[in-house]
Amino acid sequence: MLLLVSVPALSVRAQAASGSLQVGLGYSPGTLTPIDQGTPVYTTGDELWVVSYGEPLNVELLNSSGKLEGNFVLGHMQPTLLHIFTSSDKPGRWSFNVTTFSPGSGNYYFSVALVDPPLVLPQMISDHVDSSGLLSFGFKANWGTAYATSACLVGQDPLDAVTIPIPASLGTGQLILTRNGSLTTIQPNARIVTPFTFWFELHAGRSYEVTNALITRDSEEAATAPLPFSAGPLVPSTVGVVSSTSVREGRATIRAFFESPAGLQTFQTPVLIPDTSTWASLPGCSSSINGVGSNFTASVSLKLAPNHWPRSMYLMYAESGVEGFSRVPISLFASVVNLVASPWSAPLTDSGLRLAPLPGATSSVGNSTVYIISGNYPVEATLLIPGSSATLPLLISQPFTISSVQLPAGKIMAQSLLNGEALSNSTLSLRLGNQTIASGKGSPTFYLPPGSYTLFASYRGTNRSQGIEVVINNQNSVSFEFGNPTSQADYLLMVTAVIGTLASTVLWASLVRDWRKKSKFRREGSNGPG
Repeated sequence: MLLLVSVPALSVRAQAASGSLQVGLGYSPGTLTPIDQGTPVYTTGDELWVVSYGEPLNVELLNSSGKLEGNFVLGHMQPTLLHIFTSSDKPGRWSFNVTTFSPGSGNYYFSVALVDPPLVLPQMISDHVDSSGLLSFGFKANWGTAYATSACLVGQDPLDAVTIPIPASLGTGQLILTRNGSLTTIQPNARIVTPFTFWFELHAGRSYEVTNALITRDSEEAATAPLPFSAGPLVPSTVGVVSSTSVREGRATIRAFFESPAGLQTFQTPVLIPDTSTWASLPGCSSSINGVGSNFTASVSLKLAPNHWPRSMYLMYAESGVEGFSRVPISLFASVVNLVASPWSAPLTDSGLRLAPLPGATSSVGNSTVYIISGNYPVEATLLIPGSSATLPLLISQPFTISSVQLPAGKIMAQSLLNGEALSNSTLSLRLGNQTIASGKGSPTFYLPPGSYTLFASYRGTNRSQGIEVVINNQNSVSFEFGNPTSQADYLLMVTAVIGTLASTVLWASLVRDWRKKSKFRREGSNGPG
């Protein structure tokens, strides 16, 4: 991977008296590259390695204050460790003064950057929870020259377990990776149908200065040896993680490999390296944001289980080619109260409920649920019942809890009909005064505090309404007919009319036949002999 980032302030300062300097720099013997391809950007914990691709050299290393850190002789193609950067080393330009042992060849000078990313600590400036339970925190951050910013809300559960799914052709389930310094425990939660060999590598970007820009190259920082898995009993295994360079703090990628007779399959997942012993699986965040600006909002749904509600936030970024991060606690805590209609043991459907103002807290009520955000517990709240002076006290003792409160209620069972048949696409709404407090389709059921309500129904431009008095523990059934049904009496009348019509028709037909016969006889008599 090669990423080009323009940073004019960090131009490479490489000078030579004449000719070119055949020197390579790197973070380890395996990462040495010629300096004309870019000079590495270093940070705390990195090792500074150098090699001469040509003749032997004498190298003086000067820190960012110009003080000599050491004098070294480089043999031909002999990688040499010059320095390990620690937190006591001052960031800035570290210089190399290079001379050869050949008479008249001159001196060479170049430098590298030592970067210590600043700690960015955002300030929470707002909090809000809406009636659907979406919790949002607003933050303000001073990024300075940082870039590639992202944020991650973290719940109660630790993120130290990395989940690697097993390819479908090899089985089902996953491998769970847990890091403990230079060791990793692999817990198979799987059913394996095809034997395979598994290993993983830890990769991160390393930056190099080239002219007036930074380029980022993918670097393998550590890897495990291959570990066989078969269809037999599965037990946890602990494997060593061998570092090829120092493992930096910041964002990284785990690349997992499954090798079987069918070939090689891979999977990768992002992690954060917060220290020398653990990692944090970023897909385990309750909420993630990329491209974070100076003012940003982080949100999470309180419909998730409480262990996913935010306790802290990771802020991740890059500064001058080096990863940085901070972890800040979330000082406001959520709780949820479900309102249950008694004695029906069903969610209350009255959307007109609200809480009395809560000093120092944020709250919202929606879909029979009370959401509260506060920095201090216990919280004493008062639920206001619409259309009534009645109130219900609520006591929430602990944050990160979901509790239930029984509220005495009545029940309305509404039904929409079309010519006596159930109708599913009519619209019904329940109003208390001028406020619509519940709605539904077809034949909904409402659970409500006591009061005088009006139920409205609509279907294809036809409207119906009915007033309803809701009483505690009482059930009301209401039907709206949108067709033209025929009653039993009307039906009997129709049948009688039909029968009468038929009888009349038969009678008239008989009379007509008799009349025709008599007319015929009269004509024959008048035409006889005479």
